[in-house]
Amino acid sequence: MQIQRFKGVIVGDSAVGKTCLLLTQMYKCFPTDYVPRVFSTFLESRIIDGKRVDYTIWDTLAPHKDYDHLRPSSYPDTQVVIICFSLICASSFENVQTMWIPELNIYCPQAPRILVGTKLDLRDDDETISLLKDKQFAPISYSQGLEMMRDIGADSYIECSALTHKGVTEVFEETVRIAIATKFNAINGRKGRCTLI
Repeated sequence: MQIQRFKGVIVGDSAVGKTCLLLTQMYKCFPTDYVPRVFSTFLESRIIDGKRVDYTIWDTLAPHKDYDHLRPSSYPDTQVVIICFSLICASSFENVQTMWIPELNIYCPQAPRILVGTKLDLRDDDETISLLKDKQFAPISYSQGLEMMRDIGADSYIECSALTHKGVTEVFEETVRIAIATKFNAINGRKGRCTLI
């Protein structure tokens, strides 16, 4: 069996759940203790669509004045990018377009992108909705996520909850499929990327 290999990075604002998403996928349980690090890499091997795939996902640094100069060192040779935002944080959603896309356009413009809305379990949580309403905010809807996907030219949009595990596996299966399809198209001289929703 031929082995496909690729490198991905996961980006997004602080506290959107990037690391929890990765740890939940790796260990099949929601992490209760986590100490942020400068960089972490996660390696997984799995069979998807009958193909063995070994992939590494780099967990990048969230925006911080002391570390912003380090984050670009995670981008070389990136073949797919997972862009995360919290479904209950409007600023993280806005930063997809105002911060993350401009940075990705500089450091890995050819890499396909997957937009991921995290903390799905809180979008319908009454207490969370009440807290957001007090601040004159509302959770990000699925249709808003789809619109953002189109606006930024992402290849896919998925919502997930690391806490409940809903959608977590789908994020990584989609990541693998898009990376493989993009690699196949590049090898065979095809233009364009897959759009799988």
